[in-house]
Amino acid sequence: MANQLFAFNNNCSNPLTCRLLNLNHAKAATLQIEQDLIRRQLNILCVTEPYVINEISRDIIAINLTVNNIHFIFISVYCSPSEDIVPILQQLESIIEVHQDSFISINGDFNAKSSAWGPTEQDERGKALLELVFRQDLDIGNDIYSAPTFDSERGKSWIDLTLKKNISREVFKNWVLHQDVTASDHNLITYEITYEKSERPKNNC
Repeated sequence: MANQLFAFNNNCSNPLTCRLLNLNHAKAATLQIEQDLIRRQLNILCVTEPYVINEISRDIIAINLTVNNIHFIFISVYCSPSEDIVPILQQLESIIEVHQDSFISINGDFNAKSSAWGPTEQDERGKALLELVFRQDLDIGNDIYSAPTFDSERGKSWIDLTLKKNISREVFKNWVLHQDVTASDHNLITYEITYEKSERPKNNC
């Protein structure tokens, strides 16, 4: 089963409007993607656990997007709670190291807990992810005071994350968790990235 994918709206805007959503393999939520791209005027849609028939990919996908001669790397990640998170984080780190000079936006369901991105106690998965954040000088885009990113009868948690590198507060804007109906037990995350900059912003968040 594919764990992540990207969808695009070819009409790039400024700022770039991005979205992260775990579809929990729901057919209805997956079919809703195209409508949401248009309705919400999104440019980038990072999806984890989509509904697919044939296995096409696993765990991590990355795209290189160039807008106005500025290089963006968008990465979508899914870490299953039943599998070891470390090998996936190692793959993620290797991608980051190759693209150190690009604007990097990482979006994913890490199934990892830490008070660094939500009001919860840190677990071992969260510790491993936070070590990667420190090691690669990443910034956490989430609002730690937001509602849970995952909310279902099974419980609530803050496990869907937006991480970034080389993207300052002036460039990364309007991170929002939406609690409207998504046909998934994960809430929708949107944010914007502006790109009218004469030089690459410093990672000073």
